[in-house]
Amino acid sequence: MLFASSDKTLYSTGAYSKHDRSVQVRARYFIGGDRSKEVESTREWRTAYFPTWIATVSENVMCVAGKRPTGNTVLELWTFTPPQHSIEYSQQGAPPKHVVSIGERTVTTLYDADVAGRKSVRTCSPVFGAASQRILVQFADSNELSVFDVATSAWTLVATPDSQHAVGSTFHLPLLTQKFRYVRVFEHATYGWCYFLSDLSDAPPDDLDAATTLFLYDQDKNGVIEHALQLSANQFDALGFCSASSFLTNWKY
Repeated sequence: MLFASSDKTLYSTGAYSKHDRSVQVRARYFIGGDRSKEVESTREWRTAYFPTWIATVSENVMCVAGKRPTGNTVLELWTFTPPQHSIEYSQQGAPPKHVVSIGERTVTTLYDADVAGRKSVRTCSPVFGAASQRILVQFADSNELSVFDVATSAWTLVATPDSQHAVGSTFHLPLLTQKFRYVRVFEHATYGWCYFLSDLSDAPPDDLDAATTLFLYDQDKNGVIEHALQLSANQFDALGFCSASSFLTNWKY
């Protein structure tokens, strides 16, 4: 969700097409809050690279990741003015027409380079709790998780499947080689900001004791991930994560 109005009538969301090299934003307005009475508008922007992932990092701000034909990996911040709803009145006495429009876009390039270990972005999501804006990124070639600080342009390696790269505070997580395609971010009453990487399959795993989910969390909510676990389905359930009441908020990327 890129934008949601406080009265729950106006929304905007993003989508991308890798092969068409395009990113779309769709705005919807529910007339009088009635979900059966909807007007919408879609706007598309072509990119000079192949988009590989998008994620809302704050209201009206989207991180767009991609791969240039020349090989560079790209990270951009797209900042939008809020979508608008208006009513157009006809002079001929026709019923008023509800119109929704998509805001204007400003693009900031965060990263544009061809570096081993950062060849392509598989997933990204916001990192909450820090004083500066930060983005959690998993790269496709190395399967490593890194945090990018928007204010300083600095990368911090958070987790890696390669034991030789797991030095200092970097977590060694062999499960990263499973190439998870989804990230869920939760605010938890006990564990603080939580980041789950999994395939989100509805079918239970064949082995309930085999690790299938990565769980990283920032318990003191200071924007630094201090803990990481590889969880089986049984461990996930035992920690109470199957109970929605434990979570204060959640997002899917």
